[in-house]
Amino acid sequence: MKNDAGTLFNPRFGLRPDLFLGRSEAVETILSAQDSTNSPYRTTFITGLRGSGKTSLLSDIAIEFQKKKELVVSVSEMDDLLAAVIDQLLQKSRNIGRKITGISASALGFSFGVSLSSDAQSQSFRGAIGKILMALKNQGISPIILIDEVSGETKALKEFASTYQLMAREGLDMLVVAAGLPKAVSRVANERALTFLQKAGRIKLGPLPMDEILDTYLKVFSKSDPGVTYELVKMLAGQTYGFPYLYQLIGYYVTELSGGKIDGDVAAKALARSKELLFENVLSLLLRDTTEKERDFLFAMLRVSNENATGAIPGRLDGTTVPEVRFGDIANRMGVTKSYAVKYRQRLLDAMLIEKAGYGKLRFAPPLFSEYLSLEMDNY
Repeated sequence: MKNDAGTLFNPRFGLRPDLFLGRSEAVETILSAQDSTNSPYRTTFITGLRGSGKTSLLSDIAIEFQKKKELVVSVSEMDDLLAAVIDQLLQKSRNIGRKITGISASALGFSFGVSLSSDAQSQSFRGAIGKILMALKNQGISPIILIDEVSGETKALKEFASTYQLMAREGLDMLVVAAGLPKAVSRVANERALTFLQKAGRIKLGPLPMDEILDTYLKVFSKSDPGVTYELVKMLAGQTYGFPYLYQLIGYYVTELSGGKIDGDVAAKALARSKELLFENVLSLLLRDTTEKERDFLFAMLRVSNENATGAIPGRLDGTTVPEVRFGDIANRMGVTKSYAVKYRQRLLDAMLIEKAGYGKLRFAPPLFSEYLSLEMDNY
């Protein structure tokens, strides 16, 4: 029997779930930046692991700006980025009743659906967006550009960023929010020709508030099964580790499998399916994207962690503990000096695969990452 409450949770990537928690402060930070030309968050990078809610947060930001009748452009770096920005600026200015008169795509000299040389496309984009932004400025409009799936691997993104800097210097400002994986955002921000991006605001997506997860689970699960126990719901909330993707997976499977009754058997099946998808869709990709030396560090850390005492995870409802490992012990296990290992520690910290756990100590950051690495140890 399918439970209708399951439709409230959506663990599919790229779609905003109905029950999206814990990001109101980030949304408000971006909304406030629209009213302050000096705010560092007028250019913002949103970073987080796959499954941490970056795309959903962009959707929330777009929804809130649209409520205020602002001109919002939502694109992906993997789109035909430059053409998509121009096209949406023209189309959406009409949608908010502020048509840019006297300007059309053809008049701007921007060719949509036509393969142009890199130089020709760059010149076309710079001229086109300059004219559009000037027309919008004359009507008191400052557009919001939301860019998802930032990778830093396309010439189009670099062209957009350099043009954005030029437009800002000329007083033709936009609010730009870009979301991507930590390594990708770092690649873009450290591009030699785009050093101004190093001053951009940063929003790093961490765990969701555990009390909000527990409260939501109690409300939803109680509708599916009024007799569900508080302790079982608390256990399920704890097993999310505050990770948005796990929160959605567990919520979805519990309600889908319940058949009107949520007991230990339903919980066990939901957790098993959720763990399987977490490993397949998140953790395997995190490990795949590391370098050989970074993997050396991770597996050395795993071996040391298996021998060490544990420390409590902050904010967990069930008092679960995770290994805390001394950096020096990891370097020793790798057979290298601390000075050699430090750059790999920093790379993994930047990638949000590990986190600091007090002076000189580290622990794995993604949920169940040490368990996944243990399964992969024989393949390493």
